[in-house]
Amino acid sequence: MTSHPRRRCSPLVLGLVALAWASCSVEPPRKASAGAAVALYIVTAEVTGGHGTLHCLSLVVTGQPASCTATPAPGYHLVSLTDGDTDVLGAASANRYTIVSVTRAHTVTATFASDSRLVHVGESTPPGA
Repeated sequence: MTSHPRRRCSPLVLGLVALAWASCSVEPPRKASAGAAVALYIVTAEVTGGHGTLHCLSLVVTGQPASCTATPAPGYHLVSLTDGDTDVLGAASANRYTIVSVTRAHTVTATFASDSRLVHVGESTPPGA
């Protein structure tokens, strides 16, 4: 089996962030050996309504774990975390969710709410209401 020509690119890096592809060269096609293919899947992080961030390892080799970390803005907390249509808030620990073995693309979505909506034990209304 012969593969298509491949581009080999060098990232332009500033600190730990690749800003752009600085240079690319095209390699000639080569014969692929059995089992040489590696599947990569995208893990997309989304935040509904703002008030925090969600960071996930975005490109994952099949079978490897991927972690997502939700960080609420000051005065907010995480109230919902889904992986596709599945509620995974209970699987998160300290606002961190791990997909143990990635075998498909994932979209992880976080939702944050104001701490002023929390009702403390013994109180009938939220603080400051």
